[in-house]
Amino acid sequence: MVGDLADRAAGRERAFLDWRMVWTTNDMPSQDGRVAIVTGANSGIGYETAKALADKGATVVMACRNSEKAEEARAKLVADVGGDADERVSVEIVDLASLASVRELADRFLADHDRLDLLINNAGVMATPPQLTDDGIEFQFACNHTGHFALTAGVMSRLLSTDGSRVVAVSSLAARGASLNDHDPTSLDGYDAFGVYGKTKLANQMFAVELNRRLAASGTDTISVVAHPGLTGTNLFSGYGGNRIVELGGRMMTTLSAQPASIGALPTLRAACDPDVEGGTYWGPALPGQLWGPPRRIRVLTKAADVKARHRLWDLSVELTGVDPLPDDT
Repeated sequence: MVGDLADRAAGRERAFLDWRMVWTTNDMPSQDGRVAIVTGANSGIGYETAKALADKGATVVMACRNSEKAEEARAKLVADVGGDADERVSVEIVDLASLASVRELADRFLADHDRLDLLINNAGVMATPPQLTDDGIEFQFACNHTGHFALTAGVMSRLLSTDGSRVVAVSSLAARGASLNDHDPTSLDGYDAFGVYGKTKLANQMFAVELNRRLAASGTDTISVVAHPGLTGTNLFSGYGGNRIVELGGRMMTTLSAQPASIGALPTLRAACDPDVEGGTYWGPALPGQLWGPPRRIRVLTKAADVKARHRLWDLSVELTGVDPLPDDT
């Protein structure tokens, strides 16, 4: 009896330690000589991701929409990291809602860099007012999905020529309740701001998983991985253009109950840097509900595991952007 209780106690302790899966930036290997693009790197998870990579020695391209905010963030990052960070961290301006702007960024990067180890597709907007971009794509879908789809296509040649490179997509818990069935991102009919946000985050996950399948089929060692930050304090609500009470409530919730962005960035950083991470996997907070805590591997959503649904999204994305990151030869 006493032995059984002791065994159970030891088992609970092991389970707790496994459950915590403590992994921090201290566990990141050196990034010396590696080159990374981080979209949306001027604040929140993007900033913390860029800072951690730079702190480990990477050359980091902060791909941001607002020049003034980006330069302020770069100055802060360089001061935080110190050393030769000023030489290794640069800003590139890109509007992910504009396919022309994305093409220009990709072209500049290819001209300036002969390798790309990490593409962190992090930037995003949430629950913005209904609007179509100049390319005829709903704004959230363009910023969160098709812009990153096109950027990935634009720099794919550098990823494929760089040994051990990775593409990391940043999804969200909002993807859980979303569906892309019959979703038309070229129409604003029945527009539901938060509903569309969830769809874009599901699209991020589906794109990441399908990209990895195609990479594996092509025989390259480049992989695609996806992560989500749980409930993390960021400035997502600053772009929300709907009900002011909802906006205030969202900001209060993230201020009072969310983990800091430095912790929310850990799933992204582990997906990007842990040498044991496998392609096509999903990383998020370890504590119950995946709201908080250190990063661990979690299960890919069933909807993202649907091969036919992923193919439909991929074909639609090619149609909308006019580019294909990796044609399917299988």
